[in-house]
Amino acid sequence: MSSPALRYGSDPATGHGASAGAFSSWPRYGAGGDSYDYAVAEARRLMEADRAQSTLRHYARDWAQFAGWVAEHHAQYPALPAPAPLVGLYIGHLRVRRLAKSTILGRLAAIQYAHELAGLASPLKDAMLRREIRGLRRQHDAARQKREALMREDASRALANFPLNDLRDLRDRAIVALAWCSALRRSNIAAMRAEDVRFGVDDIDGTRYLEIFVPRSKTDQEGIGRYVIVTELPGGDSLCAYRALRAWLDASGVREGPLFRTFTLTPHAEHRKITGNALDGGDVARAVKRVVSAIGLDPARFAAHSTRRGFVTSADAAGVRRSLIREQGGWKDDRMISTYTRLENVRDNALREMFKTTPR
Repeated sequence: MSSPALRYGSDPATGHGASAGAFSSWPRYGAGGDSYDYAVAEARRLMEADRAQSTLRHYARDWAQFAGWVAEHHAQYPALPAPAPLVGLYIGHLRVRRLAKSTILGRLAAIQYAHELAGLASPLKDAMLRREIRGLRRQHDAARQKREALMREDASRALANFPLNDLRDLRDRAIVALAWCSALRRSNIAAMRAEDVRFGVDDIDGTRYLEIFVPRSKTDQEGIGRYVIVTELPGGDSLCAYRALRAWLDASGVREGPLFRTFTLTPHAEHRKITGNALDGGDVARAVKRVVSAIGLDPARFAAHSTRRGFVTSADAAGVRRSLIREQGGWKDDRMISTYTRLENVRDNALREMFKTTPR
């Protein structure tokens, strides 16, 4: 297939020159003795830890898609270094396919990161390409259906009716219960390790609880970490994460490593075996969809974030102190809570204020 002429920027065939700083250009050993070798090794380790593992997985996937598109449609140009006009054409291709703006920006981040790793100048620094990206940022995506909050009553009812036929069912019940009660993001649930969870008992009143260590999150990229407490729910509530997680661990035998794991792909459930591999965010979302389907809710209306939003909305509606909600969800202020619940807009509303008293 012939490609249209690529106009803006320099000649795409020439690409960009290499620059210093690629991982491959750093020495693996040196003549300075052991201390020098250790210093170089530590420097390389820190460089390679500049992104979260989940981010690197996304970058690898997005880069593979870009490289595959270049090879299929514009093989006369290199994917690395990528000519700026070629990247601009890729943006247009993704927009024609109606991909979300955030998805396209994520793919551009992967392209930039790939060039950084190779020690090459990023095509995203090209003046004309930057204009195109600014235009992309100003565009509004077509209206998309917002994922609904999984409210407390629906979550409890869904988990109570969710059939438990095999290990995967026990896992998915534990995932949804823990995601809801902890108000953690799906990335945290997917990355959780057995060593991060401790079963405890309150010495004063005997309440059983989970103490969960979250080593890193979206708002804690430096990895300071924080603890989240999930208490056992009273009355045999099916939403209880303490009991659901205990049942999963007892049945699966997981004691260390990834807390929630994938299963081998097989059409027959009885042949399905647990692996040592951790989940990804998509697995958490699929668990939520499976659970809500148990009570006839449309799974397309729900995603992994429905549990976090459902916790916030339910807690706020129940009059739970905002400080406690913030602590559970890891928010620094009330702005995001208000965005999720919108209850403040109902309680402190111009129309409600206007009509709160009946004129004589």
